[in-house]
Amino acid sequence: WDKIEDKYAVTSLAVAGVVALVGASGVIS
Repeated sequence: WDKIEDKYAVTSLAVAGVVALVGASGVIS
């Protein structure tokens, strides 16, 4: 990683994706 901002952005997207999946699973079930 050359930029800390990039790593932070990717991590944020990953966390948001997991939260979205968990939320969707909760709604479906």
